[in-house]
Amino acid sequence: MPEIAPVDKIEADFFRALERLHKGRPNHPDNKEAAEAGKLKITFSSLATEAGHSRTLISQEGRKCKYPRVRKEVMEIITKRRGVETVSGSDKKILSMMRNRELDVEINCLKARMQALVIEVEAERRRFKSDHDADQREIKLLREQLTALREQAGKVVSIVKGK
Repeated sequence: MPEIAPVDKIEADFFRALERLHKGRPNHPDNKEAAEAGKLKITFSSLATEAGHSRTLISQEGRKCKYPRVRKEVMEIITKRRGVETVSGSDKKILSMMRNRELDVEINCLKARMQALVIEVEAERRRFKSDHDADQREIKLLREQLTALREQAGKVVSIVKGK
């Protein structure tokens, strides 16, 4: 909890409520019920309920947040509960930039893989065309040979009939 004095009564209410929730001794019936069931979690909603004030005073980010120190405390509790360390704004920007670089590398790898696949498909197409052309030449040759054989067979038949 912050050691700086609250700016007003409402912020003081939030910090006192946060202390009660943190100790597991809430006053509000809904929070008491959750605590008894072992399901009490410190959230913006549970804190606002405990403090008797609107959740929007602490849950909104940036300039819209009326009590940023309270919000920061709640966010630290939430992130620690989730097993994530609190990250400052500049660290978030650095992490975001690093993630963008990772994604750029991944995109470039995918583009390279796609180009390799295009080259592979083109090579297969050329091989297929080459095989197709070779097959067509062989078919043409076989047709010529068949025609020549028919001509020879016709001559043989003519010779045999002529005897």
